[in-house]
Amino acid sequence: MTKDYRAVIVIDDTDHFAASGPDGKLDVEAISNLYHHGVRTLAGFDELDVIVAIQPHFQQVEPVTDVERRYNFEAVHVATLAADKDELTLSLVLGRRLRNANITATVDDLIHPQALAELQGVYFTASHDFRRVLECADEAARLAADDGADQIAPRHVQHVLEQR
Repeated sequence: MTKDYRAVIVIDDTDHFAASGPDGKLDVEAISNLYHHGVRTLAGFDELDVIVAIQPHFQQVEPVTDVERRYNFEAVHVATLAADKDELTLSLVLGRRLRNANITATVDDLIHPQALAELQGVYFTASHDFRRVLECADEAARLAADDGADQIAPRHVQHVLEQR
């Protein structure tokens, strides 16, 4: 009897296991441990496939590139925000997240255009780390709520960025 399927292990949200430190620097030891002990072990099994979602900056850590090379990992890059457009494409991503959360307000209702531009700037200054953008947006939203503001203002984003 032959199998009609192949097992696949998906490791998503690797930042949960091997996050950057509070200062934004890579936790090289945690990333190395994840790859050396976890991903390498799983990749060694011939009867299954492994998919690992990582932040681009993880590739600065030698065990990541070693495991990817040794086990012939194929990189699949996800969509990025375009650097050659004046449009704030971050609003499209945030709008989709609002709809998925069944929130009827629009991005324009919730975020001042200048604050949105500052959040999109985080994407380009943080090595295209979208998770960092979302964390900043979340922190800014909490500050706005604490202020009793109707929308995230530039001052909320600036405060978050100053703390990082």
